[in-house]
Amino acid sequence: MDTHEPIRLEPLGGGLQIYISKAFGFTTDSVLLADFAAPTPADAACDLGTGCGIIPLLWHKGKGPRRTVGVELQPQACRLAEDSVRRNALADKIQIANADLRYLPSGWQGGFDLIACNPPYFRSSPKSPDCRRAAARTEGFCTLLDVTQAARRLLRPGGRFCLCQRPDRLADLIDCLQTCELRLSRLQFVSHSPDKPPFLLLAQADTRSDFTLLPHLFLERDGQPTPAYRRIYRDFFPDRDEGVPPESAAANGDCASAKPPLCL
Repeated sequence: MDTHEPIRLEPLGGGLQIYISKAFGFTTDSVLLADFAAPTPADAACDLGTGCGIIPLLWHKGKGPRRTVGVELQPQACRLAEDSVRRNALADKIQIANADLRYLPSGWQGGFDLIACNPPYFRSSPKSPDCRRAAARTEGFCTLLDVTQAARRLLRPGGRFCLCQRPDRLADLIDCLQTCELRLSRLQFVSHSPDKPPFLLLAQADTRSDFTLLPHLFLERDGQPTPAYRRIYRDFFPDRDEGVPPESAAANGDCASAKPPLCL
């Protein structure tokens, strides 16, 4: 890790904290996905491309799954995630694996009840001066199909795969799921407000044949956080009555705790 890059702690509520840096923070998308995936205490769960470890940590604000593995390719992000796991005394519950999701151990096959992933959204984009950010946002290191194939290999029979993606890639997602013999079983679109188009979709896939289109999730209405948004962010900032991220964090360009419009 670049020793000159500032690292700081962010509160997650429930007494947990997470280490983040400029290169490896988290956005509202990951928070929404962690809530959407909602593992049970009996689950063995895996988060592909875990970054700084935000999704496994959010899952363990309560009881959490019985076992969680966070897979991350970039060593610097792994070290942040491992430090957060140790700080929160969760080493017996969360394992961080520095690995390529395309080449995971054969012994992991069929070993998980739940796979989650906040995958790269873009097939390609203008060259970024920060290669770490580019790796997280574009399909240079792994494609949506790579992610779906990895999830399929890791899932036990009856397991589920949850991910978030840009709405304009819904057709790509369905194609990838069909290639891997998975079916879309739950789908929810997310908008900042009722007058804005969706900026995100949350999806669950498995081998069942039923499908549920969930009510549209709006994060704000009439300029105020909706009850659903307040519930998801319920104790991120326990020192604030609003229960939602403070504006000041968004103002300095930090997406770790910024409101959704500033985290895309």
